[in-house]
Amino acid sequence: MVRLNIFIDESGNTGDVRVGRNEDFHFDGQPYFVLAGVGIYDDDRSEIESFVQDLKRRYRIQSPELKSSKLYDTKPNLVIELIDYLWLNQYPIFVEINDKKYFLCMQITNLICRILLETPPTDLTLNVIQRAADYLYDFLPTRVFVLFSKACRERDQQTFDVFISSLRTVLLLRTDEFGQALCRTLDETLDEYTTVYHQGGGKSPVESLLPEPDLGTKGQTLSALPNIPALANIMARVQQYQRHAGISETTFIHDEHAHFFQILYENMRALEENDFSAFGRHNRLNGLVHFHLDKLCLIEGKSKDEIGIQIADVIAGTMYRLWSEFIKNNFRFPSKYLSSGIRDLLTNYAVNRQPFGVNFVVPQRHFDACMRVLYHKGKR
Repeated sequence: MVRLNIFIDESGNTGDVRVGRNEDFHFDGQPYFVLAGVGIYDDDRSEIESFVQDLKRRYRIQSPELKSSKLYDTKPNLVIELIDYLWLNQYPIFVEINDKKYFLCMQITNLICRILLETPPTDLTLNVIQRAADYLYDFLPTRVFVLFSKACRERDQQTFDVFISSLRTVLLLRTDEFGQALCRTLDETLDEYTTVYHQGGGKSPVESLLPEPDLGTKGQTLSALPNIPALANIMARVQQYQRHAGISETTFIHDEHAHFFQILYENMRALEENDFSAFGRHNRLNGLVHFHLDKLCLIEGKSKDEIGIQIADVIAGTMYRLWSEFIKNNFRFPSKYLSSGIRDLLTNYAVNRQPFGVNFVVPQRHFDACMRVLYHKGKR
């Protein structure tokens, strides 16, 4: 029996939208969320452990664990050598880079355009969805995002109505044709779902149109952020890889001490029991293509004992910092980190249509700028 272990870790998972008087919309200084998974077969564990021990010896790492927070600035060559080694030796790496504000725009777009999504999506529909999310990203004021987050948490008619009123007012004030079209589509969506509900045809508009809530460690409703959808995307991509490679069993392993593990675990049953919508750019799960996850196995591991968890930490933290620097520095990556392995990791999923690599849930212009830079660097 061939078993693949997917070690997962995240970076940027603590930043949320606070609902308060100050309407903090900085995600606690973590505007992005990165989830990374690295696949290691049982038979390959000793080999990768030996390689990492050699790395630690050569770079004089005394700590028992590899941590991206301690390595990114001080030991970039170690990080590069590790990722290049993994890529060259075909260890499957799955990464989701999410712009949290853009993810919220996608959720709001899905609400506005829900009537367009009642039939299987076409290329035209997907293009409209993507364009609408980019459009909202550029002009939607902070108060609308805060009200949306509050509606997702409280899930009652009053907070939902306040959010819808604010969103509709903003769209009504837009003078361009696309903004006016979005306003009409929102009205049509609300009319249809309200009518169906009053005719006894199902859930209320609140439950039908707001995204499924993430559950916290005590079953509480959390804000609609990319944590669980990112996990669902990675699991769906792993299933693609698993079927193509003829792998009979896959186990997902996450650090037992991480608060995020409990959130993942609380949401596992929902991932198994419901169809989910993946959003990616230029990939086989493009747009809002529905998929269903098979029986899932998520277990706890100890980071100090599992080299795979440490590697996932390094990849997630590195990708988070690389993307943050890329946006902060006007679409420029730090040149020291553009090794062939890292470039291939960043472009493979988008360019080669393979399930491993990086999936970007970011504004289109940011994605396009990233591909231009990486393509240019690769040709030099």
